[in-house]
Amino acid sequence: MKYFSSLGRSFVALLLLALAPVVAHAQTGGVGIGTPIPDASAALDVVSTDKGLLLPRVAAVSAIASPAPGLLVYQTGGTPGFYYNSGTATAPAWLRLSPGDNLGNHTATQALNLATYPLVGNGGSTGLSVTSGGSAQLPAASAYTYAAPKAYSLTYGASDFQPENNTAANGKLLFTTSNSDDFYTSAASGVLRVPVRLPQGAVITSITLIYFDIVSTDITLTLRYFTPSLTSSSAFTTLGSITPTGTPGYSSATLTPTSTVTINNANCYYLRASFGASDSNLTVTAVRVNYIVTATE
Repeated sequence: MKYFSSLGRSFVALLLLALAPVVAHAQTGGVGIGTPIPDASAALDVVSTDKGLLLPRVAAVSAIASPAPGLLVYQTGGTPGFYYNSGTATAPAWLRLSPGDNLGNHTATQALNLATYPLVGNGGSTGLSVTSGGSAQLPAASAYTYAAPKAYSLTYGASDFQPENNTAANGKLLFTTSNSDDFYTSAASGVLRVPVRLPQGAVITSITLIYFDIVSTDITLTLRYFTPSLTSSSAFTTLGSITPTGTPGYSSATLTPTSTVTINNANCYYLRASFGASDSNLTVTAVRVNYIVTATE
């Protein structure tokens, strides 16, 4: 009896030693495996230097009945991987923890598949989408917008301008020199024009004139664009004008609109060069339209 009593005492001592970590668990509120003192913030604290944690493995997550929200398992069939239930027990929604990407550090190690979902920002519901062929698409009501206005220029040469009508005053002559692209009008006055085609919403910031001047005259060169209608062709905005100085050689002048000029392509735009008088010593070689855009289509 003394032998068995001693054996019983030893068994009880071993049992208490084995349960010692569990007693510590109760004190901290967590269960520790491999540690007598689990972390206070963990319900289960597993510590090992040469082993891992093996979660339940199932052939298919769909076989799990009434999975609790947040349930995590490893699926061995189909597309293997860790899956968790992001839905409810009655309407589970299994999501796979995709390996390889580290978008938290803004680095992707494989293609980002948007499926049929658009890329949206600031809580929106519409945005950029990409087809399976790689074509980017925007909603029809939207357009690509630059973060800041982007500057462009469109240059017209003398050969681009044509007489506004067939009157003698608008006869167009080419200045026959080595600079044969110069032009001027042949009579007392005249108007030449060229269609202006700019992106929708473009804002004209300035007009640059490059001209050849030999003598000072009373000629004033005026550039205007207008939006003709079926009932009137006199609707226009004056961009500015210059008076030649008579300085020999090529000169340039930049005209800045006195008011904001925003292109609306529901209208038709023309750039007009009007001459107050004829003088073959004043010719224009180029006109550059400078503009900015914030959105383009």
